[in-house]
Amino acid sequence: MSYEDRIKELERTRSEIIRFTNELDEKLRIKEMDGIEYHVVLNEKLGGKSKEELINYIDQKLLLEKKKLQDRNQNKKRKTTITISAAAIVLIIMAIIGIIYTNPEALTGYTTATKEIQEIIEYGRVFEHNTETQLNITNITSLKISGELTGTGAKIKLRINDIEYLVADVNKPAEEQSLITGLAIGEEPAPEYILTTDKTEYALGEIIYTSVTPEAENKSVYVAYEEETHRLEDNTYLASQPGEHQAIALIVLPDDILRLETNFTVINVTVNASTNKSINVTENESINKTINQTINETSNATGNATINETTNISEEGYVFANVCVDTCNLIETSYPILLVELEEDSSLTITEITVVQSKENSAPTQIKTIPDISITTSQTAILNLDNYFSDPDEDLVVYDINEITEINTPIEQETLTINSKTPGIYTAYIYATDGDKLVTSNTFQITIIETNATINQTINITPTTNITTNETNTTTPANETITPPTKTYTLIDPCVHPNPNMRPLECIEGTEEKYFVLESVFLSNPKRGNAARITPLGNMIITGQLFENSTMSPGTNDFRVTERNTDYEYVPVAWIDSDTGNLYIIGQLYEEDFFLSPTRNAFVVQNKRNVNLAYIDRRTGDLHLKGNLIQQRDKLE
Repeated sequence: MSYEDRIKELERTRSEIIRFTNELDEKLRIKEMDGIEYHVVLNEKLGGKSKEELINYIDQKLLLEKKKLQDRNQNKKRKTTITISAAAIVLIIMAIIGIIYTNPEALTGYTTATKEIQEIIEYGRVFEHNTETQLNITNITSLKISGELTGTGAKIKLRINDIEYLVADVNKPAEEQSLITGLAIGEEPAPEYILTTDKTEYALGEIIYTSVTPEAENKSVYVAYEEETHRLEDNTYLASQPGEHQAIALIVLPDDILRLETNFTVINVTVNASTNKSINVTENESINKTINQTINETSNATGNATINETTNISEEGYVFANVCVDTCNLIETSYPILLVELEEDSSLTITEITVVQSKENSAPTQIKTIPDISITTSQTAILNLDNYFSDPDEDLVVYDINEITEINTPIEQETLTINSKTPGIYTAYIYATDGDKLVTSNTFQITIIETNATINQTINITPTTNITTNETNTTTPANETITPPTKTYTLIDPCVHPNPNMRPLECIEGTEEKYFVLESVFLSNPKRGNAARITPLGNMIITGQLFENSTMSPGTNDFRVTERNTDYEYVPVAWIDSDTGNLYIIGQLYEEDFFLSPTRNAFVVQNKRNVNLAYIDRRTGDLHLKGNLIQQRDKLE
């Protein structure tokens, strides 16, 4: 199975778990099943794990598979001249990586993912009369209440869109027994139950007799062997396989479900089993062996509610914790109304409110600017990318770099290695993704210089980053001057300047094929539609008109270029209307600017040979074209 198929399968499994558990919760809520059946089915299908545990596990597997997919694509990148960034594949946001070299901070239209977080709110409020209170809580998907009742009874409800949902029904009957809906509390200590077998060792064909002491009414007994688990109808089991076996009993109490275990061995000796009692075990009675975890949720025999903690009796009143009936699982809501209804001479203290909230995932952020890097063809630069990025949610961040075919840029986890045998000046930027959202770094230049050139270049990547010299196999501190061998190399002919954009026009005449490629560059909007085309010679084609010094605002689906202001807000400086094809810039248009010299943080369009075709100055909003702007074309192609 391919990485893509495994990712799709994990996503399908994740959706199915959420669908199944929501469906099961709904059946319990409307009393289509009781609490015993609910817990047995839940444990059988989820293998004793909670929904949250399985979702977290699948999310980790998804992240791992996406990282493997990225690594595979990086390996392919070394063998092909054109590829797509693996990090961009995760979000499917760039269809022209390797052709258009930009700073894609401007790209918009990402899908928004959410995660669930649990928060315990110290509420500490006493209610002595019926009260309605709006909760200043947003994005709630579950709500539970903890507190203490003094008096005879109280009901706690949650009103959402004029519909009331029961949170808890706490009451004290005449016989001084405290009851909470879905949870019965007895003052007598529960008896200690023991599961035993009549022997510890059996031969093949013998019958194993199990018993629970003291006798329990609501119990189920199972025998587990290797990957199989069988339910016993009459507490007996026929020994048919040699090896270690385990007997398991589940006992449903008013406020708990107990799990008992005992082991026995079947030896490889056969006895006459003709008089043994036949045991009919059907396939439907076989359950998953992974029912191996004590069930922490409490449930009563009628299954009125799902309640997560035991309730205790104090001298002052009746204490309950993490109680929910209809509010264990909610459709996401904000600012619900909390209703407290008290019986006569009763008071209620709500000590804590436990809520689960959906929270929008935060994208990784860049915390330091990546500087320009200059190395010789015999040197290697190493960057720890964790020094430049962080994630507000503390998610694992995966990195990638834009495609530069002339430079080797493998990334192992957070470590980027840079080396090349091809002199030149190249534009680079880093992708950082948490598996959901993707950001890009500032653009920085990587300069590769011939080894035999005399340089006195200071390398300053980070204080903890080193530059290694292959020739001597030594490590030089990052801020120390590196002096390669002293052979002199002088750039006399401007036509061999390592940056092709700095070579004079006469150097290009007659050798255009070395500078330009036949393919056009398309600017894509967030819906992956083409917004504009840059021709091989630097002409820009749009279907609408140009509007300079614009004060309008782009639409959601418009291609845009943005600038981050001092308030860390992204302000549009240029955009193309996806409906009209009009091009808006806050600055001016400059055409036939053959020697394009992009500013440091410009939005730059290059071809595959690193020749600048156009750029947008983020500071001024000016558009510079190597060629001309062609407006009101019927088609971009």
